[in-house]
Amino acid sequence: MQRRLPTPHAALAVALLLLTLAPTGGGVWAEGVEPATQSPAAATQGPELDEGPELDEGPGLDAAAQDRAQRSTRLMAEARRQAKDLHYDEALTMLDEALAITPNAVVVWRVKGNILNFAGRPAEALPVFDRALELDPGDFGSINGKGLSLFAVSRYEDAIPFFERAIALHPNRQAPWRMKGMCELYTARLDAALVSFTRASELTPDYPAVWELKGAAHFQLKEYEQALAAFDRALELEPGGYESWMSKGSCLVRLERMDEALDAYDTALRINPMNPRVLYNKAEALRLLERNDEARRLLHKARAMDPNFPGLYESLEALGP
Repeated sequence: MQRRLPTPHAALAVALLLLTLAPTGGGVWAEGVEPATQSPAAATQGPELDEGPELDEGPGLDAAAQDRAQRSTRLMAEARRQAKDLHYDEALTMLDEALAITPNAVVVWRVKGNILNFAGRPAEALPVFDRALELDPGDFGSINGKGLSLFAVSRYEDAIPFFERAIALHPNRQAPWRMKGMCELYTARLDAALVSFTRASELTPDYPAVWELKGAAHFQLKEYEQALAAFDRALELEPGGYESWMSKGSCLVRLERMDEALDAYDTALRINPMNPRVLYNKAEALRLLERNDEARRLLHKARAMDPNFPGLYESLEALGP
């Protein structure tokens, strides 16, 4: 059964989000490989958010230019503080004031683009990053930021070259490798995605999200032993990651290690008992074991949580009354 790839969450936020590989409808199997990762916005939180040169306030400027640069810098600093408190509209108003004072300041355009991404407005961020890159085609933060905006509006093919440019500038940064891999995963370039996630895992071996994504790539390549090893590594780093337990269960089903698979699903349910996908996947495993009554009870429970879950009614129909 084929599986569809999801569109990313509509709103980018600073908070940690899940980017899921959702199950396909049709009622046969939902593989449940659901890697947890940071949102594109969160991927650039910290030093990479505004990385690049700041405004020149130095002695080489005349007095009027120094005054403009200092006023713009103060506005930008306050905008960053407002954005940190999630006051995005206030932050953007301040940045527009700064741009009125210093219209050719790359850093102000870059910060505005990143804050639009954080505010869940990636389509508006794209022309902002375009202007920053007109002013400085090599600005890492703007290159990476535009890639994140393109990813967020589902333009995965277009995003890949920007992450490649970011990698060329800073080859030892994990985030562009990870985001490039996600674009490749979403466009079914599975071998390339695996290369990207492998490099990301080498750069940050203690970051569970890259192992979850690496496991997802192996899973889609039907390399279930390797996928299992990746999910196990993610669980060593984050034992409470129910998505990894669910994905581990799906690998074990594919490897026909059914008792272990059920144990993995049970662990996922102990962590997150309200997830219909885990219930669905466990029900399908039980159905394969011809434990139909137990499977039916779980499917009814999943239906109570999400009546529109893909494949649910087909699975109930296949089990009979």
